[in-house]
Amino acid sequence: MIQMKHIITELNISQGKHCYYSSIANIMEYNGVDLSEAEIFVLFEGFIMRYYCDVGRLDLTMHNDMSIDFISKISSGINYIEERNKGKDLEEIYQAISKDNLVLLAIQNKYLNYNRVYQESEGYLHYVLMYGYDTDMSQVYIADTFMLDHSGTAMTYSGTVPMENIENGIGAYACFEIKDKNLISKEAFIDIFLKKFEIFLTHKADESDNNIYLGNYAIRKYIENIFPSGEMDDALFEKSCLDAIYNLKFGVILHLLEYLIGIIQKYHFMWSEPEDLISGLKVLKMDWHKYFIYLLKVAYSGRRDKISETIKYGIDTFDYQEKVFFDILNTVK
Repeated sequence: MIQMKHIITELNISQGKHCYYSSIANIMEYNGVDLSEAEIFVLFEGFIMRYYCDVGRLDLTMHNDMSIDFISKISSGINYIEERNKGKDLEEIYQAISKDNLVLLAIQNKYLNYNRVYQESEGYLHYVLMYGYDTDMSQVYIADTFMLDHSGTAMTYSGTVPMENIENGIGAYACFEIKDKNLISKEAFIDIFLKKFEIFLTHKADESDNNIYLGNYAIRKYIENIFPSGEMDDALFEKSCLDAIYNLKFGVILHLLEYLIGIIQKYHFMWSEPEDLISGLKVLKMDWHKYFIYLLKVAYSGRRDKISETIKYGIDTFDYQEKVFFDILNTVK
């Protein structure tokens, strides 16, 4: 039987670059583990991206492909909610909190009532930390480490959400119990990073399914197919542009570039000219920002005659990204 109320009081959260990886990075910090958000991204298979051309979907994080050896050291892995087991899953979450262990939650945006932006993009899942509950008041305590406002500015939130909202909106969870604070050596990490980054850049298609494109190339295929084939009305045209901004900007590009900069800064001794690589990544980040502004203008102007130009602009930016990324891979000492 769980307690009526339990709140983890010694929790200081820091803002991150992506809701999933920053949530886990905060869990690491709470447990005294020295792993940055960028390192979490690599270890938790952030380089795994897939574009499904038959449905036009870009999958940004494939949690089922997380390294079993690594994830087993810190949690039981991501557990997807099934209605028939929901009561048991919720009991496990509350029990974990009762033992002062943080829990990662994937919640449907529309149930996160503390941010209007989430209410307006209800089709997405958002990752937050749960650090307490009060059954008498019917509320849970959550920490949001990457909360966006309408301008795209990231903030944090710590506070309560109705217990009913969390229980109705939960899609997955992971309970973390970390006993070993030295999870991986620096040498082992850089070896994993280089192997995964090479796969990310060189493996372009799924050998078992020619409808699936992989890694960095999946981003290119998504850009090529931002707009659905066939007739589009103004509403669908605008939605296609805005979806592309959300999926590329917040789902892939910005945190990916920030993480690469962070890794090169921390492991600068691995590259012959790390300053040049960082400079190239910063220029690339600016180029993507310009593209997203362009997409926004095209969306609200309704200029469907700009479709070909919009796709070409995105591909040109991607081609520069590919060059910068291969420079990172090919200049390792």
